[in-house]
Amino acid sequence: MVNYFNSIYIEPSIYSIDMIRLKLDFSGSERIMNFGNFMSRVDLLYIEQYPQSFKAFSYRNLFKVTCSNDSSFVIGLSFNGTDSSSRYLGFMEFNPNKVGQQEEFKTVFAELMIHCFTAEVVRWDLAVDVPLARELCILTKDKRKYTLVQNSRQDKTEYLGCHNKQGFVKLYNKKIESNLDDELTRLEITVGGKCTYSEFLELCPKVDVRGEQQNFNPYLDLPDTDVVLYELLMKCDLSERQEYFNRLGRRKKDLLKKYVFSNTYDSDKFVVPHVVFIQLKQQLRQYSIGVDWSVLDNI
Repeated sequence: MVNYFNSIYIEPSIYSIDMIRLKLDFSGSERIMNFGNFMSRVDLLYIEQYPQSFKAFSYRNLFKVTCSNDSSFVIGLSFNGTDSSSRYLGFMEFNPNKVGQQEEFKTVFAELMIHCFTAEVVRWDLAVDVPLARELCILTKDKRKYTLVQNSRQDKTEYLGCHNKQGFVKLYNKKIESNLDDELTRLEITVGGKCTYSEFLELCPKVDVRGEQQNFNPYLDLPDTDVVLYELLMKCDLSERQEYFNRLGRRKKDLLKKYVFSNTYDSDKFVVPHVVFIQLKQQLRQYSIGVDWSVLDNI
């Protein structure tokens, strides 16, 4: 079962916020001390405090909060920066789909709202879930760094960009990751807190969706060595596939053409409509403290 919180369904896709990173500013020693004292209470057994760190550019106090559904989120306080005001800074990172409805999260966030001067969304992950088999979906490469981690045709993850940076993209098999019965492929895109929809469109990758073959099956019709060649070609995006296919001999082209180019491609299932982007950005309001709404409304 996949956990959702305030998800948006537009057939056949489900859109949700899957991670939020907040920058916390307590703007004074009393505020951050009072919240730190709350997080350190021994009677709150669901809060784990890690040993203090004095390493440069780390957070001195780090807390892990485990909810009753075994999901968790983290809070860091007192940044070890280069100036004295850094010690009033912190962060909070959580997945609304997993902890948004949990009492432990509500309790901690309510206390944070009392003491924190501002809490600003630095980045968030937009998730698109589509009921398709992972092997039918191919992430189109662009100028971003591309990484492929593959254990099988079904169990593979493709990445674009750099982790924890705006424009980071992940396409993976949600069925395997969440132990589901039905096929589900997830596309995740990391978005900056002030990102507008026009800027978001520039971050969105193209996902090719391979149609089901109706009249022939390469795994039944082709020799084993040609099946390997077929699978390698199908891992490529369309432009690369055509390039490599053109370098084959005529006999191989005649043999593989109907398998490699007979399918239809449709990336609409992973497209994020403007209205969905607006609704998700409006959801970020409930996690912001002391922030001018016009910053989030700049969509």
